[in-house]
Amino acid sequence: MKITSNLKTLTTTQTEMARALGMSQQRVSQLLKEEVMVTDSDGALLILESLKNFYKLRAGAASAGDELDYMQEKAQHERIKREISEIQLAKLQGSVYDARIVELVMTDGVLLLTASVDVQGNRLEYEICGWGMAEESWGIRKGIILGKPNQPKTWEMLDDVIDRTYSFTDGTGLKVTRTFIDSGGLNTAQVYDYCRRNAAKQRFAIKGQGGTGIPLLHKIGRAKVSGIALVMLGVDDGKQQVMNRLASSRTRCFGRHGPMPTGTALS
Repeated sequence: MKITSNLKTLTTTQTEMARALGMSQQRVSQLLKEEVMVTDSDGALLILESLKNFYKLRAGAASAGDELDYMQEKAQHERIKREISEIQLAKLQGSVYDARIVELVMTDGVLLLTASVDVQGNRLEYEICGWGMAEESWGIRKGIILGKPNQPKTWEMLDDVIDRTYSFTDGTGLKVTRTFIDSGGLNTAQVYDYCRRNAAKQRFAIKGQGGTGIPLLHKIGRAKVSGIALVMLGVDDGKQQVMNRLASSRTRCFGRHGPMPTGTALS
């Protein structure tokens, strides 16, 4: 649900509208084709205008001879308002992710999710990837968290991204299975501390190592001071693998579908 200060521009997804109205998503899609449901310039459903058109259509059907149960319609309207309020509250609390973006990228081919995080002096840059058969992949979410790595709030905002469930259109979803965080640079201690506290969630520190003959998946060692698992990666081999796959004619195997950017979060 997109939260805006102007109620006329309040938007939702087809899935959420279908759930609120107690109908199938296919029916919502049909109403969209019939211009009963209305979208904004980004393709999201405008809630107020769509509901107004929908009830006008229902009222027209009733006047044409279909019996309209007023109390049932009123109860449904109250349920819709309650659903919208619950979604708004969840969005403000950060417990749900913008379903409109998820629906655009989560497909039946996604079997598991991973996350990668690059750590800079004033921000974290992350990407959630979905993986399918034959290493086909989808960019699910990509963004920037502005905040220094030595601030706990910065890592809490990363948790908000990684801990949530990313949903398919049928209501099922996946959580991130494993996360890899770059520990090079000036923020190694903060990365090690975060990975130590979240080891049970499969969040690992990684470190690149250049040089000919070092494979991408080089080895899993131990950080000297903290003793946490440290995944060593052969960066030259990794770059070569990327170039080889970009040049491959195997469109499905190793296929890569780009991520949907979601803007910048402030800590």
